[in-house]
Amino acid sequence: MKLSGMFRVGAVISVGVLAGLGLTGCTGQGNLKIFSEEQAAEDILPDTGSWRDTFDVDTSRFLWANEDVTYFAVLSQEGKPCLVIMDRDAGVAGCSTTLPVEVSNGGPYVMLADDLPDSSDRWEKVADYLWIEK
Repeated sequence: MKLSGMFRVGAVISVGVLAGLGLTGCTGQGNLKIFSEEQAAEDILPDTGSWRDTFDVDTSRFLWANEDVTYFAVLSQEGKPCLVIMDRDAGVAGCSTTLPVEVSNGGPYVMLADDLPDSSDRWEKVADYLWIEK
């Protein structure tokens, strides 16, 4: 009887540890804090039609604008982090299973990341989660 009681305690502890590991496994590098914030009107991607097949448009977040170019973070339908660069009505995007995500629309590379080492002199931070190549 004592053995089965110890087994139950061990099983409960094991299930608790596995559940904890499972929860932390869901929060990989692709999950930026920005995606936990509520989507505002400025966060919505311009309606190009094709975005709906690729991205979970309810997760798009405005990052920065520079003249006619706007930058958005969004999750793919599979939950991968993506960076979208909109230049007027045309856009380019890149996704990755992990951060950082680097994209170029013909100019310098732009990077979506949670953080960047201070020692990096290749990148200039222009907004939260967004760096542009110098």
